[in-house]
Amino acid sequence: MKAIPTNKTIYMILRAVMILFWVYVGIEKLWQPEAFKIALQQQPLISMYASVLFWLLPLSEVSIGLLLGFPTLRLQAWGWRASMLLITLFSIYIGLGVLNVYDRKPCMCASFLSNISWTKHLLVNSLILIFSLAGWLINRSRLDNLNKNITAAIPMALLVFSFLTPALVQYSSIPRVQSKYRWILPDSLYQIPAYDSVSRPIVGSLAYRYDRYTESYRHYLFTNSMQANSMTNQLLACSAERRVALC
Repeated sequence: MKAIPTNKTIYMILRAVMILFWVYVGIEKLWQPEAFKIALQQQPLISMYASVLFWLLPLSEVSIGLLLGFPTLRLQAWGWRASMLLITLFSIYIGLGVLNVYDRKPCMCASFLSNISWTKHLLVNSLILIFSLAGWLINRSRLDNLNKNITAAIPMALLVFSFLTPALVQYSSIPRVQSKYRWILPDSLYQIPAYDSVSRPIVGSLAYRYDRYTESYRHYLFTNSMQANSMTNQLLACSAERRVALC
């Protein structure tokens, strides 16, 4: 049994058909400007706007094809809407001609439809309108699924943010002293008021012994070796000192 084509496959086919259609009819008008200009001047009701429509119609048609060709679903949605609007206007204009509302029949503007009757032309426009409507409906369903996925990802993003916020607040509360060139952490834990030996004797005693017995090693490892490094490395190194002293 043959597999039933999915909405994605149908959507790709509809996009390809509509892109080819709109780009072709738009470029054809620009490729044969004189013939298109004469056809506009012979149209009933809109011949007075021939100079405006001469540029507006082909550029609009090519723009619709370009919108449908973009990979973004939202831009494609605008292309489907514009396609439905433009083909609806064409169908209404041709339908009035089929009903003999005008004093003369409209003139064909697309050469590949010039050999068919106006009734068949209206049927072709109706088919293009159905394609545009189907493409827009599939596009909207895919956009709804995309929005649902984005909505589902918001709680996870908030959860991650709630974990990161306390860490950032704690990191920003670390005391710093200003040197000549940059902001760095104090080289000695005993210089920090929070670890004063009077208010916190145990922590202060540990900090004092830590400074006393590791001064030369720390001076070499955390001061001289970090002078050529970035601010981030110095902060990480001094933060490591603090964790050792508090353990």
